[in-house]
Amino acid sequence: QQQQQAPSKQSEQTKQQTLAASQGQRQQVPKQSTSVSAEKYEFIKNMLLRRLWEVQQEQDRGQQQQAAAGTADGSMEVDGAAAAPAPLQRAGVVQKELVEWYMEKQLQRGAITTVPAAEAEYELVFKVVNHMYKKEGLVTVTGAPKRQPSEDDDSFRNRLWKERRLALSPNFVPE
Repeated sequence: QQQQQAPSKQSEQTKQQTLAASQGQRQQVPKQSTSVSAEKYEFIKNMLLRRLWEVQQEQDRGQQQQAAAGTADGSMEVDGAAAAPAPLQRAGVVQKELVEWYMEKQLQRGAITTVPAAEAEYELVFKVVNHMYKKEGLVTVTGAPKRQPSEDDDSFRNRLWKERRLALSPNFVPE
């Protein structure tokens, strides 16, 4: 649930933003706070943490299988000669993929039935992930995209927010 400003104030702000944009001016848009019930927040958080834990377990098993297939020191042999070590898979999940996984599960459950509801849920899940990272320390960022030379600040920030790679914090203890 998003808190809404009074209609007259909101429409006045929209007019100012439109006018500023048409004049080529850049106006600072105030952040809108988001309200969500504790139950809904916990549901989203637990779904995402469970998925991150499952992915981490899969990645750990994959690395163990790689190590078991190699020699005692972990290097690989091909036709009796040492081969280059297999590249390690980066830990974690790309944030956008994690959010898309969550959205797919909610669509399967029938919890989301309209496009506006899907858009609101999508934005909410990104905010929950950000809260889990910044405020609760439940997830860590293990990788982030590099800035493209022609990319402006807003585009890069938006892409960074979606393409960063997340993993469970080392302090996370599954319940």
